[in-house]
Amino acid sequence: MAADPGDLLRERIVFVLVRPQQSGNVGTVARAMKNMGLRRLVVVAPVAFDIDKARWMAPGAAGLLDSARYVPTVADAVADCRRVYATTARGRHDHWPAHTTRTFAPEIFDGDGASAVLFGPEDRGLANEDLLHAHSLLHIPTDAHASLNLGQAALLVAAALFDEAQARGHVPRPDGE
Repeated sequence: MAADPGDLLRERIVFVLVRPQQSGNVGTVARAMKNMGLRRLVVVAPVAFDIDKARWMAPGAAGLLDSARYVPTVADAVADCRRVYATTARGRHDHWPAHTTRTFAPEIFDGDGASAVLFGPEDRGLANEDLLHAHSLLHIPTDAHASLNLGQAALLVAAALFDEAQARGHVPRPDGE
């Protein structure tokens, strides 16, 4: 029997924020995740993190921030994940397969175990050392100007996952829980 796609969203997909610089951005990611049915957030070595600023940007999603894991390294964040996708705007395809938001979601839903999506720091994205933990790269298609903030990027990835869950029969719960 296939796993329930809603359960997959809530239990097996992990969003990992690597060294986020703005607490409010952590909150916007939590809000995006909550809207799209995702529940597992891991924050790696946040810079001067202020939970109150994060909560202010996450109306209705404060519980997700409270249940988030806060860890010191990317290795800690992805230790239980079978697949790791690293978001990037740079062309670094030499060592990794590359996906777009359209092509990666089916792979996550067809596999076993947890999968993580890494989002890098707001000012320069993921470092090469962070990419050592990735199995694939994830590009969010844009036009000529490829500059998304952290919350926007997370929402686009979360929406692609939500769309895939719906295509597989997920019916959102009216209470959002």
